Amino acid sequence: MDKAKDEKHTGVWKALSKWLDPDDENKEYWWNVTGPHLSTMLEAAECSTLKQVKQLLAYYEYAIPFLGHAPLEGVATWRSLLTLDGTPIEYSWTWNLKDGTPKIRFALEAIDDNTGSWFAPFNHFPSTALLCTHFAKNIPGLDLTWFNYLRQTLYDDKNVFQSSGRKQRKRSGAITAPFTSTMSHEIDLGSEGPFIKTRFIPRKAGKSASWSMKQWDAVIRELPKSRGDNIALDTLISFLDRSAEGRKLKPFMLAIDNLDPTISCLELFFHTKSTSFDSIREIMTMGNLLPGRHKQIDDMQKLIRFILGLSGDDPNDKDFPPVHSGLPGIRNGYLYSFDIGPRAGNFFPEITVSIPVFRWNTDDRRIALGMCAWMKEMGRGRYCDGYMRVLATIAEDVGCYNDLHTYVRLSCMNDGQFGVTSYLNPSVYARVGLKDEKEIKTEPTED
Repeated sequence: MDKAKDEKHTGVWKALSKWLDPDDENKEYWWNVTGPHLSTMLEAAECSTLKQVKQLLAYYEYAIPFLGHAPLEGVATWRSLLTLDGTPIEYSWTWNLKDGTPKIRFALEAIDDNTGSWFAPFNHFPSTALLCTHFAKNIPGLDLTWFNYLRQTLYDDKNVFQSSGRKQRKRSGAITAPFTSTMSHEIDLGSEGPFIKTRFIPRKAGKSASWSMKQWDAVIRELPKSRGDNIALDTLISFLDRSAEGRKLKPFMLAIDNLDPTISCLELFFHTKSTSFDSIREIMTMGNLLPGRHKQIDDMQKLIRFILGLSGDDPNDKDFPPVHSGLPGIRNGYLYSFDIGPRAGNFFPEITVSIPVFRWNTDDRRIALGMCAWMKEMGRGRYCDGYMRVLATIAEDVGCYNDLHTYVRLSCMNDGQFGVTSYLNPSVYARVGLKDEKEIKTEPTED
């Protein structure tokens, strides 16, 4: 280990590395590359030494074995849709409010030796094993009721297995659709105990990859152990029907908490090409159905200008053309999520908007400086120096990259503040100049 890199590693990571003995080169590679990233994030968030040790050991035990083969020979057998370059892991830093500390999570698409083969077109087996075998015995209150239902309802493994096998036997060259990422997990190893959220993108043989709201509605209303009427879902459908911006929203993904259905979140994700501030206000207030959010959205608008480098003179009804467009596997526009879980008292969906910040800025340093300037202005800047240290650990020169920040996710809070989460791509594949071992076509993009 050279001195420059060693200086970036935390004392906790170095101490653990002296005792941990990975049993193969893949685990060793991913621990040495991603372990320091996560360790620095935990230290920067001012987690105690004990919490850092516990979370890093859990990461080593549960996540590292599912990151797949090390890109030692410069080829990839599978490119995940989680990140722009196909790296199967993404970090998230949920910024502190005026009180409290940042929350550290990571998302991963589990990979095993069968990933990318014709008999595993959806790559479900390792994700299912990670949740149902490895985490099941360590997460109190884990409930797989919705997971099992959605896995059976949203996918058609048998038919795709057969059709993909015929294609593979006829053409032993390229692997074609539907070989693509369709399931991933978001994991929090925090002090309250492990927490794992699962995201589903539906895929069935002979059907479009894009599902209509009518199809999603049918699946959601049949969720087992749900309370009778789903008022939040009814409210959402009403908004989608009556609002011009609502009609532009296209559903594409569902996420659950893997908890008892009576308390679990149920987030339906949408894509829209609209990027104007007026469109954000219309959707986040559900057509002014939630008028108390306007002050939050004013602050949100200011943050977006800071991190995207937008002029204050731009009109609110103008869509902002991205600096970087037409990126493969990435939709243009913004992403929204609506929590329509059929919980008691959930009458209005909790809404988030995710901004693909890498499209509008020239480098990651400018995005980070804009974020920190806003945080300090709002009295939330305590962890800005730590955040900059995290970025410097992941990328040697943050000012030279534009692929570290992927999305910034914004959500209105009941106390008048709003939540901010930065999503970070370690770009492991891009850093080593990885090439595809096979042609794997990913989810079609929308212009």
